[in-house]
Amino acid sequence: MTGKILAAIGAGIGIALFFRFPDLDISLLGIGAHRNFLFHSFALVAALFLAVRKLDARRGVNVLVMSVVAGCGIGIGLHLFADTFQSHPVKFPFVGSLVDGTSVDDRLWLGLNSIGSILLSVGIFRRLKLALIGKRGGA
Repeated sequence: MTGKILAAIGAGIGIALFFRFPDLDISLLGIGAHRNFLFHSFALVAALFLAVRKLDARRGVNVLVMSVVAGCGIGIGLHLFADTFQSHPVKFPFVGSLVDGTSVDDRLWLGLNSIGSILLSVGIFRRLKLALIGKRGGA
């Protein structure tokens, strides 16, 4: 199977599995903790990015793993982007909402984390593209 097909499959799996990830805070922490700041951030994407950044992007299994992580970032990023259009507060420990009485801080948090998530995914896809071009060009 070619690297591009593996990358597409992996990205699709990542998007499908992780689009709903931010809402897992409801089932894990309860409805009162919905919009937990960790679940509604790109923290998971950043941790996964750090975990895969040293992988050899020319190996088939690594292409699949890196693509799933990139898809994770896209899925979470899209979810956070959609959440920016809602006025529910993001919950931070000890303080609740960062600025009471407004949703600007919550929307800014969600928007910036959406962008961060997508940018990490773009970085992974760029690395995969370079590796796949180099692999094909060197063969």
